[in-house]
Amino acid sequence: MSPAKKKLAPVGKERRARKQAPMRRANKAVPLARRNPDVYAKQLEIAGPEAWPEFLRAAWQIVAIELRKPDLATRVVIDAVRPANVCARAITARFHATTSGQARDMVLRAAKRISARIKRIPAAARHALDEVARCELDGDANSETIAGFLTACSEVVARFPDAQLAQEIQDELSGWPNAAAAATIDERSERPRIHLVHEFDSMPPFERREVEERLTILLKDSPSGPLALEAFTAIANALKARPHAATRRSIVGLHVTYVSGVAEIWRHSGLEPGRSYLLDKPQHKGRFHRFLELVLRDHLDLDPRRKTVPEDRSEWLIRDEDLKAALTAIRKK
Repeated sequence: MSPAKKKLAPVGKERRARKQAPMRRANKAVPLARRNPDVYAKQLEIAGPEAWPEFLRAAWQIVAIELRKPDLATRVVIDAVRPANVCARAITARFHATTSGQARDMVLRAAKRISARIKRIPAAARHALDEVARCELDGDANSETIAGFLTACSEVVARFPDAQLAQEIQDELSGWPNAAAAATIDERSERPRIHLVHEFDSMPPFERREVEERLTILLKDSPSGPLALEAFTAIANALKARPHAATRRSIVGLHVTYVSGVAEIWRHSGLEPGRSYLLDKPQHKGRFHRFLELVLRDHLDLDPRRKTVPEDRSEWLIRDEDLKAALTAIRKK
């Protein structure tokens, strides 16, 4: 293999690794996003770099020691804390929006499946569910009565173990809860909190109100009480009536915004926020890139036991593509 090919070989590996790397998504909330950036910045100013968290102290060393700008280092790091906090908050907000959207989709899907099965279950099971609907959905529908209705339906269909369709309804209501939800007790009724109640409570308030209003209308139109099929159909129709805006779980754009913010801080301080990429050293990261990673990790706290950034570049939060997108946009201004 020629020297030129040896030099280019790591690039091919890099591209394959990039294709195999999973898309970065907002998969969990970020506890440190709740930091008040003004208070945190003041604490850093008072403490001084010697007492800073390890990630920030390492970021300070990049500017103070590697770039030989000790007079700028403290201010640059503290200023970079704010865009890091904004990024962490945005990641948390996207996580919550995604979680609530998934809860809505799950309740809608379950209500539609239960409605389809109620039409075909044995008459005895259907009548028992109708009786539950009349007893539990009495008066105005609210979160408490809806939780009671869903829980009572789960208890009723459990009495028909030989009916396949009844057991499928049970699966939709409480057959696939996560362990934490299954173990909790609903404070409103002291009954076990079934999975579908947990998902209903996780929906955004305005979507829960849509369901409550639709069921309240059904109750007014049914003086003798609604049928179970009518109740689940109303729940499904309420959630279909307000289409859910798809939430982008990808957080790539949030990282690019963060890079842009810190790049402006560097430029205003007389530092050059550049990309440094060595073809023969695919693990190499430039100073600006390492600075970005360290400051953001101080906020995200992905693994409290980790004191340094991962050696494997595929595990880095900020990728070369993020730098390229942000710096290209800045140069076009």
